[in-house]
Formats: sequence, structure tokens, C-alpha cells
Amino acid sequence: MLYGRIIGSCSIAQDSMPIMIFQPKPIFLGNDTTFCPGDSVLLNAGTGFQSYAWNSGDTASRIVASKGNIYSVAAVDPGSGCISKDTIAVSVYLEPVVNIGPDTMV
Repeated sequence: MLYGRIIGSCSIAQDSMPIMIFQPKPIFLGNDTTFCPGDSVLLNAGTGFQSYAWNSGDTASRIVASKGNIYSVAAVDPGSGCISKDTIAVSVYLEPVVNIGPDTMV
């Protein structure tokens, strides 16, 4: 409860009002991850939000990451209007280079 009071020379004026503090629903995209070339990873911001805004331009709750990048999402809670955010680093393993040496005849 917020409370305020003004004291003057002849009177006291006061008022109060309730203040609600909203905690945004958390988003957890997971730990930073790495996958093999040609694969992908599903990034899921969860359900129950009014809208989603990914730094990739997507607006769905889930996206498929098929290349290495830093992905972030901001989602709006419909009840409070609070915005929840999370970020994940996605990397792709380098393809191995195989070298068995020059051709040899025995």
C-alpha cells in the first residue's frame, strides 16, 4: 500500500492507494548449444504469452535455428503486459578436414 501525507500549517491531507507488482512469467530457451552441420535445434519460448518477437523477425512461440547465431526473444504476458526475455547462443560445429597424406604406392 502506497501512502502519502502533506502537512500544512492548518491541516493534514493524506491518501493511500494499492500498488500491484507483477512478476513476468519467465522464459528459458535453454543453455547455449552446438550442433553438427546440416542439423538444427528447436528454440521454444513456451506458451501462454500474448505475442512473441524474436531477433530473427519470427513471431511464433517456437522457431528452428539451422545456423549459428545469438537468438533472443521477447514475449508479452497477456495478464500483466509485462515483457519476458531470454537469449541463447547457438553454434555449429566446424566440419572436420581429413588429410591422410599424399598417394603412396607400395
